[in-house]
Amino acid sequence: MEVKYYTPVITVFEEDGATPDWEGNRLLHRFLLEGGVDGLVLMGSTGEFYTMSLETQKEMIDFAARTLPAGTEVMVGAARMKMAETLDLCRYAASRGLDRVMLVSPYYFRLTQEDLEEYYGRIARETPCRIYLYNYPDRTGHDLTPELVERLALRFENIVGIKDTVSELGHTRAVLRAVRKERPDFAVYSGFDENLAHIALSGGNGCIGGLSNLLPDRCAAWVRAIREERMADIAAWQQYFDRAMALYDIAQPFMPTVKRALKLRGMELGEACAFPVSPATEAQEAKLAALLSELDAAEPRRF
Repeated sequence: MEVKYYTPVITVFEEDGATPDWEGNRLLHRFLLEGGVDGLVLMGSTGEFYTMSLETQKEMIDFAARTLPAGTEVMVGAARMKMAETLDLCRYAASRGLDRVMLVSPYYFRLTQEDLEEYYGRIARETPCRIYLYNYPDRTGHDLTPELVERLALRFENIVGIKDTVSELGHTRAVLRAVRKERPDFAVYSGFDENLAHIALSGGNGCIGGLSNLLPDRCAAWVRAIREERMADIAAWQQYFDRAMALYDIAQPFMPTVKRALKLRGMELGEACAFPVSPATEAQEAKLAALLSELDAAEPRRF
């Protein structure tokens, strides 16, 4: 089975929680790629894209194009609330050689399936990018249904995949059934780490999961076990990541706990998140330390 694990990368900020810390981001990207993840998703939800100005997002694209090793698989979160800015950002990413974009649908008001079809269709018609749909109904208020995904996949060759961030695996399986007969190349990724093996067994392409920010080497080992069809190891890693999912419950949103956990592992990165999200508390740090110990990831590493 050919599956991949992509990291939706956190953004390392300066103390103001707005200015990217370029050296910190460079160190984090190197840590992830050396850990063995298959690629990076920049400026996704975990990367706090929703707080960034258009100018900052373009700076992030420039930084990635300039610093990431040749051949690195990269997707760029390019969604803005204004359509003109989304189109601008997609075109800008493509101009810098990063033509794989991930687009969450507009949020705040619930949209109809017809509105969503026109939204993605317009972007597909007006940009040269390879587009990955991003279905996150808990944040947008609406679902990209399997029927909608099928229509988009059949109408537009440059709509090439989806990140399906839903807890109901039946939804992702229905997407696979809907699109694969006519579009066997259409990539389907889970948005939750714990679903990696389930998605692979259903014929999907893998996972875009936040735990890989912290445990890239373990995520890569799980992927290798799946590719080599070592069922006992797959099961052992499944149980490991079932335990690791507790990280998401320590704080909401979870980005501060990921940043504090990286610091506990020995990576000296700034912990600031975009205002008003606060750094992890001492009580949350204690829970993180206990979880890292349980996961055999408590000993600080040299970076």
